[in-house]
Amino acid sequence: MYAINATLSKMANKVYSTEFQRLLREKDEEICSLKKIIEHQDAIIDFVDRKMQEIRLGNEKLFLRNQELEAFYKANSPKNLFQKQPKSPIVMEKVSERLSTNHEMMNKDCADRKKGADKNHINTQRTLVKDAKNESRTTTWFLKAPASLAPV
Repeated sequence: MYAINATLSKMANKVYSTEFQRLLREKDEEICSLKKIIEHQDAIIDFVDRKMQEIRLGNEKLFLRNQELEAFYKANSPKNLFQKQPKSPIVMEKVSERLSTNHEMMNKDCADRKKGADKNHINTQRTLVKDAKNESRTTTWFLKAPASLAPV
């Protein structure tokens, strides 16, 4: 009887040991796959960290640029640049003289008026220049700044 029990226990040990070894292999495979996942996640985390650092640097540059633009805007406010200046009576007299004496220009033929292509624009030091490229019936006019106002 003892021999039968010993044989059965050996067989049971073999069955258990093979089952245990199979379970160990499965667990080892799971552990390996989890390690690969963790390595992949570490690589992703490193990549995201680098990108976040680049974004932070970009945000700092944009913040500094925004501060520069705000300072420039405060120094050069459009309210200051485009305020209407009161017209002096002398200027108003000149304008009224110009309007009263220049009716003959309005009475001229359209072709005669277009001949004078370079004319000073009212209240500016700019000149109206006819577009030479445009050959159509409609004429395009551009404001040409004087040489004193030309960009350097």
